[in-house]
Amino acid sequence: MKLSNPPINRVNQKKANNQALINADYSDYTFIEHLQTIYSAEKNWLEALPVLLLGANSAELLQVINKLQRSTKENLNRLEKIFEMLGLDSLDKDDADVNILIEECYDIIDITHRDGFLRNAGLTVCIQQVEEYQMAIYQALLKKARMVQKEEMINLLKIIIHNKLRMEERLSLIDANYKTKETVFEHK
Repeated sequence: MKLSNPPINRVNQKKANNQALINADYSDYTFIEHLQTIYSAEKNWLEALPVLLLGANSAELLQVINKLQRSTKENLNRLEKIFEMLGLDSLDKDDADVNILIEECYDIIDITHRDGFLRNAGLTVCIQQVEEYQMAIYQALLKKARMVQKEEMINLLKIIIHNKLRMEERLSLIDANYKTKETVFEHK
């Protein structure tokens, strides 16, 4: 009597797929590592944004932070789709770098006056730093996705990068506005 192989359940199949991808090529492993890192960075950022909302005091900055919350949720959904395309669980990898940048945002709130323009200017710069950090990872992911010609992933990453570039433009305008106020304040 010949014994058949036991059926592989979905969890074991995903683990096997994960391991096969990791073993296939170091560059694929780097892609997965970056994907996990940015997933963690976006999740941590989403948790930090409500604190920044409480700390900000200009209508313009509050509007930007609200938009960031929505776009970060959308980014997480897009990243989960990429994980799904790869047959991977959306596992995050601890990202100490983004946590340091988030702590800097909290420090700005702690050391600046609630109603002062310096708080908003500092928060704007902190937000720009986090967004730039994330942008660098997304660009590395896009480059790798292009190399392996994964069109669906390329499109999802392009959407994220496009939205981040638009947010960067908006933050730059706010930053320029604060620099103008600072110059006027210094000359009085």
